[in-house]
Formats: sequence, structure tokens, C-alpha cells
Amino acid sequence: MGLYENSGKTALAFRRMEGYNSVFSGLGNISAEALRAVAEKAGVHLYSEAGIPVYVNNLITGVYWHEPKELTLKLREPGDYVDILSEKTYHTDDGTLVVSTEDSAAVCLRKV
Repeated sequence: MGLYENSGKTALAFRRMEGYNSVFSGLGNISAEALRAVAEKAGVHLYSEAGIPVYVNNLITGVYWHEPKELTLKLREPGDYVDILSEKTYHTDDGTLVVSTEDSAAVCLRKV
């Protein structure tokens, strides 16, 4: 997945093993882009392409951002959701939901 610039040796590697995936990083902390690539290869559900943290537990899906942004979320299932901060309701037929900072800089969605 990645090589050291000076030596050309492996800096970041991904390998499918029997029953699991293995990742090697000689980079210390890896970038969000590299972590996203590892997650995609592993088949992890990614909630957003925007590069901001998405907080998820069994009750809510939450996001917070600092600058004006229209954000597309890819929720795990379609249906009706309520933002518990603004009480605004949303509906998605395919799990894709667009939220905007015009409403709020933070959204905490709970499935209804």
C-alpha cells in the first residue's frame, strides 16, 4: 500500500489472511487517508467521504464540523431519523442522507 520515499521499502502493507486481514505500518500514526484505505480494503462500513469523524453507537450517529459544509452520510439502513439536537426529521430510502451546516454545525441522528 505504501513505500518509504528514500529506501523504497515497505512502509504500509495489507494482507488478507485466512479468516482475517493483517495490516503492517512502520509509519507510527497513519494519516486519515491511509486509515480509510485500510478500512475500505477490510470491508468496513464508511459513513462519510468528507474526512470528518462520525461518532456511532447503538443509539445515535453523530457528526460535528467547523466550517460550512454540505455533508452526505451513508447510514447503515434506510428509514426515518430525527436529529436529537434540532428535532428536525429526515427520511432516506437508501441510507444516503444529506445534512447541511445551514441547519447546525452538529447533528445527532437517532433512528425512529
